[in-house]
Amino acid sequence: MEERRCLGCGGTGPFHKKQSRCALCVKQRSREYYRAHSTRIKQRVLQKYKENSLTSEQIEQRRKASRHYAEQHPDRILASVLHWQRSHPERHRLLQATHSSRRRANKARVLGTLTADEWREILVYFNHACAYCLRTDLPLTQDHIIPLSRGGSDTKENVVPACSSCNSRKKTDPSS
Repeated sequence: MEERRCLGCGGTGPFHKKQSRCALCVKQRSREYYRAHSTRIKQRVLQKYKENSLTSEQIEQRRKASRHYAEQHPDRILASVLHWQRSHPERHRLLQATHSSRRRANKARVLGTLTADEWREILVYFNHACAYCLRTDLPLTQDHIIPLSRGGSDTKENVVPACSSCNSRKKTDPSS
């Protein structure tokens, strides 16, 4: 196999697809092109957006068709959702925890702003370990330091990761 040389920097790769420039040179060239032509590119994107924008009637028509499909094929939709959940277990767990926490916060009528990204940051900060027993081998739940039922908020300052047993233990021990 013959060695390829980049036309941009003279290096040997890695090459971007079947191009004659390495991936770094292709990226650099793309950035330079964008800087030189950003106004024209933005205008072209805006024009395409305007051409492809839907009217309120078209949006309502698509919603109606989507609802009709959902009514006619609930089994297909369920299978699709379950397939996504099995394919993305970590993402699903994060979204489920965030949704559950937000729903409980709304029900208790307290401030609820914790996002999936903030929960991910909390997990990284605690090294994916329970804040109480420091175990990393168990699934973690969101534990509110000041419970929502006692007026606590659903914000990153009031949430820590806890394993199920530690989170349950807190319910019976008001001093924790």
